[in-house]
Amino acid sequence: MKQRAYDVIIIGAGIIGLCTAFYSAKAGLRVALLDRSSPGSGTTSKAAGMLGIQAEFRSPDPLYHLAKESITLYKTLSDELLEYQTTSLGWTSSGAIKLAFTHSEYKQLADIQSWQLQHGDVAELLDQQSLQLLAPAVNKEALSGLYFQNEAHVQPTQVARAFEHSLIELGVDLFPYTTATSISTHLVTTRTETFFGEHIVIATGHESLTNTPWPVTPVKGEIIKVRPRRSLNKQTIFYNGWYAVPKQDGEWLLGATSTHMEDTSVTVSGVLELLTNIQTFLPGITESEITAMWSAYAQKAR
Repeated sequence: MKQRAYDVIIIGAGIIGLCTAFYSAKAGLRVALLDRSSPGSGTTSKAAGMLGIQAEFRSPDPLYHLAKESITLYKTLSDELLEYQTTSLGWTSSGAIKLAFTHSEYKQLADIQSWQLQHGDVAELLDQQSLQLLAPAVNKEALSGLYFQNEAHVQPTQVARAFEHSLIELGVDLFPYTTATSISTHLVTTRTETFFGEHIVIATGHESLTNTPWPVTPVKGEIIKVRPRRSLNKQTIFYNGWYAVPKQDGEWLLGATSTHMEDTSVTVSGVLELLTNIQTFLPGITESEITAMWSAYAQKAR
């Protein structure tokens, strides 16, 4: 069995593994990237692509500040990748709106706006009339909306493709359809060869971590893609943990259910729960054609 040697071996070619390989290679390191399938074909290909910083935090905790730094770096990523290839990331700065239907929810939005303004963010609290002017497809019973005009989203599959093309240009050794059968401090073994690495990065999904002591568990989410029969608003809409994201191709991603189970099926109960909740704040969506539906896993610490 032959052995290859690298500065960094990365297992898992999702968005985290691809990004790690890109910056490692830019730093001049010898990099190998292994994946049991093709790059970006797992959870990355099924994500909505939201870069939702302001809309998804209720308080300015440490993760919020880390996310703000991350979005700043993301804005420069497209230019960095264009040095090596021409694929667009599908970046869309359409803004996002977080809705309130009750006075209690309105107060929560006002509190969020207050601390975000203190941290230098842009957040506009819309009254009912202003909300309808900006997003006429939103349920007219919504009392208010907190508008984050700088929120954006990308096309995850395009991001993965841009990374993959860049890695080839940077000389990274890609090993698709290669499963790591064992991992030790400096060695990664597959069915056909052994890799030596000064550093080993595990960037896989939960299914590859079943034999590790790490407290990671999967959270399954079901997502529906629809094509509206009439024009809706251009902003991503959030309400009560649910979201509707307009994409560049005119379709919308609706998500997502959240269950602790290891099952990749799309269920009747999941679809019913998802559509029931989405139509409460975006009633016009019920006239849309369903073009696809799928489930995906996110990783969560126990």
